[in-house]
Amino acid sequence: MDFASPLLELVKELWGLASKPSGYIYNLKDNVASLENATEYLKAVSDDVKARVEREEEDARALRTKQVANWLGKVQEFVGGVNQVLREAEERDQIKCLSHCLPSNCWSSYKLGKRVNQMLNEARELRPKEGAFDIMTSPLPPPPVLKMPMDEIMGLDISKLNKVWKWLMHEKQVGVIGLYGGGGVGKTTFMKRINEELSLADHEFDVVIWVVVSKQANKDSIQDAIRIRLDIEDGLWVH
Repeated sequence: MDFASPLLELVKELWGLASKPSGYIYNLKDNVASLENATEYLKAVSDDVKARVEREEEDARALRTKQVANWLGKVQEFVGGVNQVLREAEERDQIKCLSHCLPSNCWSSYKLGKRVNQMLNEARELRPKEGAFDIMTSPLPPPPVLKMPMDEIMGLDISKLNKVWKWLMHEKQVGVIGLYGGGGVGKTTFMKRINEELSLADHEFDVVIWVVVSKQANKDSIQDAIRIRLDIEDGLWVH
């Protein structure tokens, strides 16, 4: 029988088990330096991503994607763990085991080297791949009520306002409320005030839509205003 191949495989496995621990110790200094560089790179990318995300969230009413939020959280947690390991490495002499004399703290150096090696692998996993952050945010849904510009209100009939407000908020059987009157009597101002109150109140309406209809009403323009307010793509909108 040929025992050479199984014996060779056994020797390879035993050598791997013996050399890997010593590698953790021999390469500790270089691996610590590599870990510092990898961490600085991740921190720089994280700062850039965070700055861009915060700018888009503020300027474009957007929300960071779950992928971005998850990655930023992992990098923050990783950096905290690395800082602890680096402090420990600074406090311990970089001792090589299997040298002329066996150091008493060889085992602790091995454990530190193993942790550093594991963190290097984690840093490689956290390194973003090309195109990973092409899209960092997604638009927020439109607010339930869009505020309208209002001039100073003079002579508004508060009793009528309260009556309409009661119908809107408490009279569930009321489905349509009509305001009528000649031009310039304050119908638009009245409705802007109702819209303003809705923007401040806690109500059950999912969305409030403001549509201006002229005397020459155009059905398509009315429907398009509703579509835009509901944030529905034009291709999905059926007139």
